[in-house]
Amino acid sequence: MFHNNRNQSYFMKKMFGEKSSSAKKSSKLTYNNTNYHQSDFKSHTIEIRHSCIVIDNFIRGDNVGFEHLFQIYDKGRFCYKDVAMYIDSENDKLYIPSGTEYYLLEKYFKGSRIHSKDKPDPYMKVKQIKLSTKPRDDIQKQAINFCIGDGKYCNNRRENQIFLNLNTGKGKTYVTIAVSAFYSVKTAIIMYAQSWIEQWKERIMEYTDTRSENIYTILGNVSIQRLLNGSVDHRFIKYYLISLDTITEYAKSAGWEAVHKLFITLQIGIKVYDEAHLRPENIMMVDFFTDTWKTYYVTATPMLSDPIKNKVYQRVYKTIPKITLFDEENDPHTDYLPIFYNSHPSTVDLQNCRSNYGFNIIWYANYLPMRPNYYNVLRIVLEEYVLPKISREGKVLIYIGTNNSILLTYNWLKYTYPFMDIGIFTTLIDKSEKRKQLDKKIILSTAKSAGVAVDIKGLEFTIDICEPGKSEVVLRQKLGRTRADNTLFIDVVDCGFPELRNYYQQKQRIYRKYARNILEPIYLNDVVIRDKLINLRQREIIALNQYQQRENLKPVMSIRKPVMLFTDPSKNTIQY
Repeated sequence: MFHNNRNQSYFMKKMFGEKSSSAKKSSKLTYNNTNYHQSDFKSHTIEIRHSCIVIDNFIRGDNVGFEHLFQIYDKGRFCYKDVAMYIDSENDKLYIPSGTEYYLLEKYFKGSRIHSKDKPDPYMKVKQIKLSTKPRDDIQKQAINFCIGDGKYCNNRRENQIFLNLNTGKGKTYVTIAVSAFYSVKTAIIMYAQSWIEQWKERIMEYTDTRSENIYTILGNVSIQRLLNGSVDHRFIKYYLISLDTITEYAKSAGWEAVHKLFITLQIGIKVYDEAHLRPENIMMVDFFTDTWKTYYVTATPMLSDPIKNKVYQRVYKTIPKITLFDEENDPHTDYLPIFYNSHPSTVDLQNCRSNYGFNIIWYANYLPMRPNYYNVLRIVLEEYVLPKISREGKVLIYIGTNNSILLTYNWLKYTYPFMDIGIFTTLIDKSEKRKQLDKKIILSTAKSAGVAVDIKGLEFTIDICEPGKSEVVLRQKLGRTRADNTLFIDVVDCGFPELRNYYQQKQRIYRKYARNILEPIYLNDVVIRDKLINLRQREIIALNQYQQRENLKPVMSIRKPVMLFTDPSKNTIQY
């Protein structure tokens, strides 16, 4: 099926008929001065499946050191919490991700039999899916070859799991659909948010010859029952668009083995996780109970915000092939501008923002709109660095941490700029109206709402003023919202909090890599803020006078002298 030719890509030929250019130490027992792992006293069989590893005859506590590799310590409950493994206590089985390094199995389970499962769960090929759109650049062609194991990536042909980590705007959706079309087997696309389902359906129909009736949405248990009771003939379904919440809820009601049987019944051969860094624990559970032929993890940021969880996350997916194709010279397109000011927090404010888990971002986001300098700086940023430079169709995204702060900022903006089109893109807005908010000139949102899979057409400026953080995942998502060239990301740093000054220093390595240019910082002390506000007021007065002195300006009404119409003795008032 595959062949390697230096001048020819098998994918392009088939689809288009053309040429293309330190783990912790495990618990041990001591006997006659000899150390043994606890599992050395039990016989285990370890099965390497296509999307997980299963260790039988295992109960919790058999190998504490090995278990800790897939756990994190919960400081609130003073115990270890499972984050990357599942113990089936009824059948005495341990499930772990198949990206785990094999030497760990040999180290902690000496003498145990390790074998690989020959075949995945049965799946069904469908009529050849034809692409209607060619790859737009060499990056997409290379990513497709990586996923199907063609050319220099021929070692990936036998791989059952692949990470596709293209940067925002590089076409992860197209590459995923192109790979599924190449194999033409039943494919399940599993996504974090229900709102993404319609987007995927539109793209599948746009990029391939697949019709609407060949795509089935699994949203809620009712949609699953329709498949199982025969109300829907799944033989003609090529793509299943599935909400991750639906799978987990179905597993809670029917058990995870029912999820396994569902995938077998539907004969799914490929499963795809869109934004695979979100809800990784649920994704792993699906992998544990769906032994599909191929699994693709699609995300621009293959990491977690929590550094402790991320350490486990990187460990359990370490052996899975990954591709990023990020070009530090050509891919960055957004400039980074830091602006410093001081909100003047009191000693009590400095204490309130600190918790046992670090800096309290939610508290800070609610505190900041109560400070005068917040609005002063926001106005200076808009008047001097955004509104004079923005195009007629351009948009501005402002990140604010909480809905309460967004409402306060929204009211101030509507008062200050009464003729400006301002929108809110959070849970404050009804779902039916939410997408329309992205058409506004100024958009207020949180990193969670305007994060992954949100494409704001015409976005030219991003202002991060009231939602500080240092997570690389979140920062790259914020920076990735502006996708055009010559765009600007403005990072407003409150120097009144030492933690935020430290955040700024820690973020520089990320901006040095993913921003096009780091511009000279701007410092707004109280004197500078006062002078700039006076200048803004003077410019407004001059502009108003110039407008009123226009020759062709006609007064709407001229009243030289008030006319008394009648009096109301009972109220002792005069009405005009």
